[in-house]
Amino acid sequence: MVEKELKFYYAALLLGIIGALCILVFMVGHSMTTMMVMGFGMFLIMLGVLSLLYGIYADYKRTGSLRETFGVTDELIEAIGTIAKLTLIVIVAAAALAVTYEATQEQLKITSAGVESEIFSRVVSGATSFKAVMDESEEAIYYEAYDDAGNLVGYAFYSEIMGCQDVIKIAGGIDLDYRVTGVTIVRHLETPGLGAKIAEPEFQEQFRGVTIEELRLTKDDGKIDAITGATISSQAVVDAMRNKIEEIQRD
Repeated sequence: MVEKELKFYYAALLLGIIGALCILVFMVGHSMTTMMVMGFGMFLIMLGVLSLLYGIYADYKRTGSLRETFGVTDELIEAIGTIAKLTLIVIVAAAALAVTYEATQEQLKITSAGVESEIFSRVVSGATSFKAVMDESEEAIYYEAYDDAGNLVGYAFYSEIMGCQDVIKIAGGIDLDYRVTGVTIVRHLETPGLGAKIAEPEFQEQFRGVTIEELRLTKDDGKIDAITGATISSQAVVDAMRNKIEEIQRD
């Protein structure tokens, strides 16, 4: 077998390896269903098979005999065997990754929903269940909050805004009159001893019962006292709450 034909067999092997690696990368970095993963893997496998077949064809054109091509060429037989094994490995690996991914994602959704419900229960008193209100891209805008009897008692939401050091993510709640029922800080990287005090109950309790008209710092004739030395962080929390409440009112 000449070097030209061998190149096609090596290309087939390479495509199989790339296929396995790509499937792994896509599984980790993207939300893909089992059918999408298997389809992608089979596409790469087909490319490998085409490369193999072209190599066989080129070898046949050189020797003029399929018997010689398949019967006496040890390199070809070895290449076919290796590709068959690799193909099987890719299929099994893709299936295993897809099943594991979907099972893991389902568990993560359950865990996330439990954590979310716990957080929202802190900011909307009396609420026991929450229903997401989606936008056109199927992203949650906010959540309707219901009590044990199934009555709508308010709204819960997440809101993100740039703080002094990094993005601050808050969870907030309001009643049906758009009065704040609670606020908690989900994530922040504000300065310890200064902006980080936005996560302390003393700061957060100021928001309870405040209307959107009153939702300003005291320096702006509102009811929220800024943290000393951390006006930017304090203002960020106020703005995050106002922005989301106004969005809910418009919806």
